[in-house]
Amino acid sequence: MPTGRFGALVAPTRWLALTGAVAYGTRLPTMLELFGDRGWLVSNVELRPERGVSAELGARVRAQHGALLVRGEVHAFVREDSDFIRYQRTSQFQAKAE
Repeated sequence: MPTGRFGALVAPTRWLALTGAVAYGTRLPTMLELFGDRGWLVSNVELRPERGVSAELGARVRAQHGALLVRGEVHAFVREDSDFIRYQRTSQFQAKAE
């Protein structure tokens, strides 16, 4: 499954830098989630991979006056995930990944 991240930094002045990134990732179901353990966990071979998309924007500021140096950063981050794999109880002593 494809997973990747692309990021960039632009510094229009010496005291300001703008950053940004986008990413896409997947997580395949584990063997335990797919086939269970023949006891407590029931198999579910129809599971789909978990998927996630994220984006980040940020700014870095730097100010210097003589020996005094001040730096600051602000970042905003958003993430959207889908097809979470969670366990659902099917009976008193068994659960199934869905």
